[in-house]
Amino acid sequence: MLLGLTACQLLARPATAQQLVRRFAGSTVLLTSGDTVRGPLTLYSQPELLVVRTAGGVRTLAPPAVRAFAVKGELTNHGAGGARLPAPLGAVPQPASLIERTLTALVDTTQVRLFLSYRVPPRPGADPDCAPGFYEVLCEGAISLLRRESAGTKHVPRPTPPDRADSTRRAFRHEGLSSTYFIFTPWGQLRRLRYPRQELAQLLAARHGQLSQYIAAHRLDYRRPQDLTAIVGYANSLLTAE
Repeated sequence: MLLGLTACQLLARPATAQQLVRRFAGSTVLLTSGDTVRGPLTLYSQPELLVVRTAGGVRTLAPPAVRAFAVKGELTNHGAGGARLPAPLGAVPQPASLIERTLTALVDTTQVRLFLSYRVPPRPGADPDCAPGFYEVLCEGAISLLRRESAGTKHVPRPTPPDRADSTRRAFRHEGLSSTYFIFTPWGQLRRLRYPRQELAQLLAARHGQLSQYIAAHRLDYRRPQDLTAIVGYANSLLTAE
């Protein structure tokens, strides 16, 4: 049923959940059948689907049909469901019309991103947050760091003018990306990473002191995605040295 959906049908879905749409200039998709599909790719979040434009036509793929895929050259910095996404570091968000006129200039041609399809159905005792779907791989090793992104909304308080200290502070909606992080443990279990500091300490056991020294020396913060990736990478190097 899902495989019959077209991109137009996806965009026409009721807005019961925020649709997140990511478009990439190029992709390589490895199917569970062993075949490979290549071409410009669109990733939808509601439901999770890949739409790949190949030389032979358009392929629509759900997670059960996909083992993994790599993408390069992101063409969008906004979601089709109205969610505004953050621009790449150092870039200024631009209106959609300007994006269309200067598409080539906005393409990220350097970063390759790898996604795995987690196809294990929910089972008793498993982490309920680890649903089947597409997970981005941030770091591979004995401990693999994965991420899932969604369109999210949060309310940010407006600053109160100095001359109106008694005024009610109103909040405005800010729409953007929401990230959830997961780890594959050394024994092959996927679970959500809720408390990075404590959970990595448990996994490293006696070598946690070395990890703490590394974090302090490089002034890393578990709350920053790039730092978290570096921390997990160093944790893997400690496990490999054992």
